[in-house]
Amino acid sequence: MKKGDKYRASVDYNPLLKLFIILEAKEADFTSSNKAIEMLVSLSIATQIIVLLILSAILLRVSIVKRIYNINNLLNKFFAYLNHKTDIAPEPMKILHKDEIGRIIDSINDNITNTKIGLENDKNAVSSVITIANNIEAGNYHTRISAQAQNPQLTELIAVL
Repeated sequence: MKKGDKYRASVDYNPLLKLFIILEAKEADFTSSNKAIEMLVSLSIATQIIVLLILSAILLRVSIVKRIYNINNLLNKFFAYLNHKTDIAPEPMKILHKDEIGRIIDSINDNITNTKIGLENDKNAVSSVITIANNIEAGNYHTRISAQAQNPQLTELIAVL
């Protein structure tokens, strides 16, 4: 026994043996096991938190960032079409989720479809104007343009001719 050590005692009676059992031990012997268990539980909780953060980051990457990247690609293709860098309109993107990003995709798809139709109408109207101009140049002044344009300036030009 060292001076300053704390001890814990326990007394129990065994009726079968008609015997008292007296036990005395250092308190540190009891608490050292508890400290090891506390350390193991703390380490386990920290590990679980780290794993959850990693899984959340992966889920965020897959569910949001990848979808935004796809929207960006769709918009780049759409703007290339609008700027006449390509004659082919981008295909509408499939809507996989009915959330905010899904509504954005739906809106972009609608605008792609409407713009494609409008540009085709404008192309037909310009073609008709060219045909009319060629007829006028040939001396036929009684032809009219039947095509409808989406562009307000083309609509005004058709009304004048």
